[in-house]
Order: sequence, then structure tokens, then C-alpha cells
Amino acid sequence: MKRPRSPSPSPTSMCPSAEPAPPIPTHHPPFPLTPLEHRLFTLLLDVVREQALPNLTLRVAGGWVRDKLLRPHADLGTAVDIDIALDTMLGRDFAERINAYLLDHGLHASSVGLIQKNPDQSKHLETATMRVMDVWLDLVNLRTETYSHDSRIPDVAIGTPLEDAMRRDLTINALFYNINTAALEDHTHRGFDDIRARLVRTPLPPLTTLLDDPLRALRAVRFASRLNFSVDSALFDACRDTNVHAALGAKVSRERISAEIDRCMGCENPSHAIGLLIELSLFPVVFRIPPEDELVDEPRPPPDLPALALGALLNLRAFPEPAGAAPLRIARYAALLSSLAACRCLFADCGRKRRPNPVVLYMLRGDLRLASKDAAEVVAIHATALQLRELVHRGSASLDRLEIGKVLRASGPTWRSALQNALIMELEPAKGLETYRNGVDGIRVELSDEMKVLAKAYDEFGKRIEEMGLDGVWEVKPAVNGNELMKLLPRLRKGPMIGTIMEEQIDWMIKNPKEGADGVRAWLVEKYAELANT
Repeated sequence: MKRPRSPSPSPTSMCPSAEPAPPIPTHHPPFPLTPLEHRLFTLLLDVVREQALPNLTLRVAGGWVRDKLLRPHADLGTAVDIDIALDTMLGRDFAERINAYLLDHGLHASSVGLIQKNPDQSKHLETATMRVMDVWLDLVNLRTETYSHDSRIPDVAIGTPLEDAMRRDLTINALFYNINTAALEDHTHRGFDDIRARLVRTPLPPLTTLLDDPLRALRAVRFASRLNFSVDSALFDACRDTNVHAALGAKVSRERISAEIDRCMGCENPSHAIGLLIELSLFPVVFRIPPEDELVDEPRPPPDLPALALGALLNLRAFPEPAGAAPLRIARYAALLSSLAACRCLFADCGRKRRPNPVVLYMLRGDLRLASKDAAEVVAIHATALQLRELVHRGSASLDRLEIGKVLRASGPTWRSALQNALIMELEPAKGLETYRNGVDGIRVELSDEMKVLAKAYDEFGKRIEEMGLDGVWEVKPAVNGNELMKLLPRLRKGPMIGTIMEEQIDWMIKNPKEGADGVRAWLVEKYAELANT
């Protein structure tokens, strides 16, 4: 059973009155076009004119319009894709007309890519992509959508500007810039007002649109956090609906959920997004811990994981990003899930045999399908952090140069991120705001006096590592290579023992940093005298 979308959200169109619908609000753009945008849009209009397409209207849709309204004088440059919505022509056909125009004017044609959003249900409505003036264009028809109850993938058909605006996730993403008339169009009658009010709202009744496509709940969270917007009260309530939570788990792939969350973790204020996920009871839907019977040993995941996760992420803001650190997005994941660093579960990673693995690896790689490299970096930060935390608490008097050196060799240059993560594991979780639904106004994290003492101890430990000359120890290589080793120890046979001696060399060099290659050779001959005698 297909459920068509409502044609309009305006009160006039929804009542039985015979009065005509109000005119579509249009505005003179409050932003200037950059020289590049002006040249690009002029070229597209020249294509329409010279290729004899009088009935074709070109509209820029989506993020470009929103971002130009929010930052009127910003130059979005060539890094931003521009979506061009067409009302009377297929995207690939217009791409061919653009290339014909370029060739007629002695310019290079662009290769055209075709993206089929849903090949089985809308084979003729693919998106054509091409690069013009170093700007990526996505050329696509105006569309209307019809949803089934068991899938978030709609049947798509050619639509009108109103239908296309109404199918979009949020009103702030449903505005058009009409290139033909150089005017902004607000077919939802709410987009301009919501931009001004800094409000995230859906064009259609929110519960309906979220049940159609539950991923829009996470998109609302992402845009609210990225833009620091408030969430419309009706949308907020709909996002909390347990039916939406169930639909998010049933209809949406974990890869799509991961993509939205990953964008949140990369934005300026990810704690806003995490705070919203907690308020909307979406955190456990997104960050799923393994079933109880899959958990092994102690400790168990804490029952207050959401609050601990948010508190740790907020604490991360209290410290500057260390030199040589892991990418900030990775450090954020590590902080977010730091309370799970020591937890393990049975999990077969990347097709390997099922065995105890970190719960965080299960959550990020096995469940959320985060890139293997990213998940491995987070797990590695946690492993090093647990080791460094133990070393910090031993005190400077009992620091063992070789032990620290081995930890740092395993960690590499991200050891400072791991040290910071170890501190965050110990800090009292920072307290979040009472609500994140109304945006966030500059969160400041203040440490208690007791926590400042702890932070100082970690800082001094890091300085001590640098004083010991261990920063960069992962780059140390054996002073005596394999060929020279065989000459130095002529009775040594090829085999695994060579690798063992190489590792022992590095250990000795870490313990004796002032000794050069001659010192290493003398130590080898003394230690392996029976292999040195010919």
C-alpha cells in the first residue's frame, strides 16, 4: 500500500474552501552572487537560450541556497556541489545540452556521471553529475515521492516545484533559487521564516514524514547541531516517538545511520548532536551495545552510558588539541566511548574467527560500519590510554624507560591523544545542558580543583616523556641490520631468532639512548658470545 505525500502544508490548501492557494512567496536574494556563480549561472541560461529550451526553468535547490542565506557574503567556492532542479527535462538530457554548448563555443566538454538513487523504482530519474567551471553540478528532475509502509525508499516520479519542496527533509533545505528569474522561492511557506528563526522543521507533519523516512530524525539532529538551530516542538516530539525509533532500526541501514552520525562527529559542536540524541532517546538506537550474552569478563558497559558519553565529550573541549594528535573526529569518538574502553565481547571482526574483542570495535566497526581504519584508531587510543593511565598513577619515581618506550612504540605519534583520553576516563563527567532543543550558546567546561590536580599530573607525565627523549621512539630502527648481524654473529642461522634479536636491539637502544651503533655491536657480541665465535 503506497501512501502519497500531502500536496501542500499551507492552511489554505488543506481546508475545503474554494479559494485559490496563496501565491508562492518569492524574495529578492539578500546575498550577492560571487563572480564564479554569476558566470556559471549565465552560462546555464545561455545553454537554455541557444539550445532552444524556452520552457525549461532552472532552480538551484538545497544546501547552496540555505548556506547562502546563512552566510550572505561568504564565498562557497568550488568545494560545494550545486544541485540544479529541472522542471521539463531529464538531468542527463540537459547535461548533453551543456556539453553541446561547450563544444560549440570551443570549450572542453565534461564527462557525465549517472547516479540512480533507486534503480528498481525510478530508472528514468537518475541524477546526472558533471563539472563545469570547476564546480560540480548535480542535474535532476523536480520530483514527487510515494512511500510504502515497510521501506524508506520511495517510488519517485517527475513532480512540480511544490511537490519537490514538500518531499524534502527540512524546510530550510526546501528553498529554491530560480536562475531564470534570479528570485528565491519558498514553496513550503516556511523556509524563509525558519532560516530567520534558526529553526529546524519538516515541510510535512513530522510524525508522518519520520515514519516514511526515519533517517530524517538523524538529519534533523545533524542540521540542528551543525547550524546551532532550535528544533521545532512538533518535530522534537515526533523524534521521541517509539514508533520512529522502531522504524529507524527496521527501515534504515546501519551504514546510513553511521554516515549521519559521522557528520555530526565532524561538525563544530558534536556535543550538541549527542545531547539531542539523548533527549530524543535515540542514543541507544544509534550506539548499540552487544547483547548481554555476548559480553565477556568485567567490566560491563555502564547503565548510564549516554550521560557518561556526553560528559566525556564535553570534557574533551576543556583541553587544547595536542601536537601530533589523532584527527579530532577520531579523538571525539574515543572520548565519547571512553567508559567502554575496557569492556569486551565476542565478535568476529572482518571475517576473522569469533573471539573476545573490544566492545567499542563491535559498536563502531561491527554495528555502525565505520571505516575499519577509523574504528581501529579509536580502539588503539583506548588500549594505549589504559596502559598510560596505569603508568601515570605509579608516580615518576617508578617510571621504567623501556616500559614507556614499548607503549609509545605501539601507539606511535597519537600517544598524546591517548594520554588525553586516559585523563578523560578519570575526570568527573561534565554536566550537559538541561536541554539541547533550543540550540547551544557557547558551552564552557570548568574543572573542579580536584580534577585540575589530576590534569596537572597527566600534563607532567607527558612532559616527563619528552624529557626522557621518548617522543619519536616509534621511529627507532635496529642499529645493526640483518646482513651485518649475520656477519657479526656468524653462527646465527636464518629463522625467527633474527627477529627476536632485532627486537632486543631496539629494547637495548631504548634503555641506553646514549650508546651508538658501536655500543650495540659490543652488547650483541657479549650477549650472544656463543654465536659470535667462528
